[in-house]
Order: sequence, then structure tokens, then C-alpha cells
Amino acid sequence: MRSLRKRLLSILNALRKFTESAAPGDRSKHFYEIQEHYMSTESCLKVDESDKVLGYASKKDCHEVINGAIPPLHRAFSLFLFRKLQPCLRASPLQLLIQRRAASKFTYPNLWSNTCCSHPIVNLPSELVEENALGVRLAAQRKIEHELGMRSDSVVPLSSLHFLTRFIYSAPNEPSDNSQWAEHEMDYILVSILDPKIDTSLESGLVKLNPEEVSDVQWIGEDDLHNILLPTGVETEQQSVSSGNHCDLKRQDFTPWVRGLASSGYLRRIWRWAEEHNANGSHAVDYESNISAVFDKEAIIRLDNFCS
Repeated sequence: MRSLRKRLLSILNALRKFTESAAPGDRSKHFYEIQEHYMSTESCLKVDESDKVLGYASKKDCHEVINGAIPPLHRAFSLFLFRKLQPCLRASPLQLLIQRRAASKFTYPNLWSNTCCSHPIVNLPSELVEENALGVRLAAQRKIEHELGMRSDSVVPLSSLHFLTRFIYSAPNEPSDNSQWAEHEMDYILVSILDPKIDTSLESGLVKLNPEEVSDVQWIGEDDLHNILLPTGVETEQQSVSSGNHCDLKRQDFTPWVRGLASSGYLRRIWRWAEEHNANGSHAVDYESNISAVFDKEAIIRLDNFCS
């Protein structure tokens, strides 16, 4: 299984090098063709509302809206990667890495989201293992290396990927004129906090963007992010944050998934869990008591009504 994962990552890296050498016009077309290839050749796990596996289907079939029908529910993950700042006056000592999805993505192109969202795929048997959410955690390692170039073995080891709970989530595609696609997912929430010994600055080379997947990344604090996602209706400096290209971010610049987590209050709960885990260290007893107190790993939470 490990050799298969290595071969897949090798192929993805070769594709990345090829696209980096292409002319801009050719690159855009090629990025779209790569996404088209993933949609048709990678298969997701179809599940029922109790997360029982029903079968599998291509990514395309799991995201395509046909005759107005919502796509099949399928298993996915959403990774929140935090870094710890030096002691300061901020409400939270942690910052979240957010990414802007590439223009070539079929769903939610150019929108900002949390660190990494994707799926365990049937093509890799190791990602089907359900015990301790192992399959989705391995999928998260694969995708964070594919999308952000972060070494999963040293930067985000498996032991640092913590499963919190699951959400059932659905939302139409945005922009709304691209209504061929939608999401309908059983999302596993994964949280990781980078080792404080790692240089987490974006200039350090920690993140190496794969342009076919991601166009930008930023570290952002809890209050800054919530002021964007939950504006009070009065425009203030605190309700926007400057991204790498100096454009102010607004609520609608984010995916419905992130907006829904903020509106429901679960984004703050994820942040609180990360803070407590960071404060308690990695002791198993602290970790288990912490996760049980804040999240129920057996629960499945509906988020649909908040994703507007």
C-alpha cells in the first residue's frame, strides 16, 4: 500500500513539474484537463447518513448535478492546520492556514477555504481503513503534500492528525453560474498543530503551492477570520484582512463550507479544541478527555442549514 501511495505522489510531482514549464495559456488549459482527469479516474466512497459504505463512484458522479438532483453523499475530510504564535495579546495563540482554491477547480474556484479539503479514494486501499479514521487521515497526508507541498512524514505526521467529528454537508457550487456541480459530503474534521520548532513563515519554503490546486495561502487569526465570516453589517477595519495580493477578503470570498462552520459556531469550537490540545500537550489521557468533552467522535452533525 505504501509503495502505491509513493508512486501516486511521484506521478503528481511529475505533472506539477510539467505544468510549471508550460506557457501561461497552455498551463490554464492543462490545469483544467488535470482536474478533469482526477474527476473521472478517482473514485469516492458513497455512504448513507450513518456513514455506512454503500459503494463507490467517480468524483465526477459524486459532484455532478443531474436534472436538479443532489449528488450522492460521499466520504470526505476537512483539515485544519494551525501554528502557534509567540505569547501575545491576541485572544487565541493559534493561527489557521487557509488556502485559495485554483481557478481550474470544478467546485468553488477562486474561493478561500480551510487548509485542505478532499476525499479518501477507492484507488488507494489504505484510505478505506475506518479504524481510528485511519483512511481519511492518510488521505489528508496525501493531499496536503499534493496541494501544498508539505512533507507529510515530517511536517504533518500521522500521529499529529486528530479526528474530531463528522458533518453532513451539502451546498450548490459557487459562482452560481457554474451550477453543474455541487457538494454533498460526510466530512471528517481533522486538526493538526505544527511543531513549534518548524519555521512556519510563508517565506521559509514550508509551503510549495501546486498551482493546479491552490493559488494562494495565508495564516489568519481567529478574530480576523470571524470578523470576515460573521460581519456585523458595519464596515470596519476589523471586518477584512489583506491577502497576499492586497485584496480585502469578504464573507462571499469563502466557500459555503467555511461560512457554515462559522455561522453554526463550530469553527470556534474547533479552534477551542486546538487551543486546549496545544496547552495540554500530546499526552494520550489529556487528548482523549479533551476530545470527548468538546466533540463526540461517534456523532454525525448536520450543517446544511448554515451553508449560505
